[in-house]
Amino acid sequence: MAKSMTRKIRPDYYDRKRQRQRERTHVLYRCYDRTLTLLYVGMTNDPESRFITHTSQIG
Repeated sequence: MAKSMTRKIRPDYYDRKRQRQRERTHVLYRCYDRTLTLLYVGMTNDPESRFITHTSQIG
């Protein structure tokens, strides 16, 4: 009998693949002032911490 050519893929393979995809995800963002004038355009892979950085620089 011939061996089956299908491979069994470990369950954690997909979890690692999704994690790598998340690590490569980038977000394009725009910062506006109160009059909706564009102040800054940026790109980040961690929008939450980047937003905190921007807001802490207001002063």
